[in-house]
Amino acid sequence: MASGNDRRNVLIVDDHEPTRLLVGRIVSQEFRARVTLAGTCEEALRLAEERAYDVILLEPPETFTAGVINLYTTQFYRDAMARLAPDGVMMQWVPYGAPEAEFKEHIRTFASVFPNVSVVRGPGGFGVYMLGSE
Repeated sequence: MASGNDRRNVLIVDDHEPTRLLVGRIVSQEFRARVTLAGTCEEALRLAEERAYDVILLEPPETFTAGVINLYTTQFYRDAMARLAPDGVMMQWVPYGAPEAEFKEHIRTFASVFPNVSVVRGPGGFGVYMLGSE
């Protein structure tokens, strides 16, 4: 990561405050990034209107939580891509527990918007992380 005015802008969205604060501190210190934290998707959307981000880290609640399924739609991913800086990266956690067909559909939908995708298994078997970029 660059220093000074070239610092990367990172948006971290997580409803679990201790995780959000820990990840924010690590990203800020280790990568010298300019970190913005959001505890809700509404807050993240408002912040994303203010600037483009080099990295968006999104860990939404479980998919069975009311309204969360909207964070796995083609339109949501298009909106997220539009808020990324050139060469930006979006990362979203997908929990295990959904039926296999639904789980695969989440990944297919993400890949339909982001041309470059990596899927990484999370620690402890609690889900996967999808990383996407143009």
